[in-house]
Amino acid sequence: MLLLFLSGCSSKNDDEESEVFSTTLNMMNEDNGKTLFEDTGYYIDNVGNFTSEYGYWCIVDAGNTSLSNTKWQANLENRVRRAAVQYNHSYHFFWNADLIEFPSGTFAVPLETDFYKLRVEEPIKENGVTKGAVVKFVKSKVSSRTLPAKGSVIGSMVNDAGSKIEFPVPKGAEYCAGKKVKSLGNLFDIQINDGKLIIKLNYWSHDFSRREEFDLYIRQGSVCTKVLFYVG
Repeated sequence: MLLLFLSGCSSKNDDEESEVFSTTLNMMNEDNGKTLFEDTGYYIDNVGNFTSEYGYWCIVDAGNTSLSNTKWQANLENRVRRAAVQYNHSYHFFWNADLIEFPSGTFAVPLETDFYKLRVEEPIKENGVTKGAVVKFVKSKVSSRTLPAKGSVIGSMVNDAGSKIEFPVPKGAEYCAGKKVKSLGNLFDIQINDGKLIIKLNYWSHDFSRREEFDLYIRQGSVCTKVLFYVG
């Protein structure tokens, strides 16, 4: 296995984003050393597939996108456990435990979550036999241009029936209540209407002896963010 840390070379993307510095890895297949890809447990099997040793991660095919492309968003509905190794092709790797399922059944990954972008450059051959592949990769963080930052406070309300918070959300947004909100049953009426997240307190609660913090997730596409609101 050969690791090459690049200091002067970079990958320029197809959407005019800033350049990123990547690591080059000679990824040998399972018959020729079985190089594991970082902490994902993925390796190249003897028939040319990315295969998981542990099953804790998943792959999304990223097509011809470059490592520095931050505009392209992985569709987590297309995630798989195994994928064919294609040259001049990119893949995104996500840890399954990071993914959040929304009421619609759609999965999303939270802002600032670490994931890997990998691009297969060329095969490693010896005497005409493919023994692995040269790949470049970067460890990246999930980002969004439209969702509020992780941990943003979207408002507060008094502990009175009918109190509410309204917050603008992107087109096509969906919400998922946090554990504390879910535990309180129908205390809150939460909806998204006309581009606004509306949180309404259905009745006064004697449980709020002080200012209470609650959280929920807002999703757009396959990316979500955790936001906070207060009652009291």
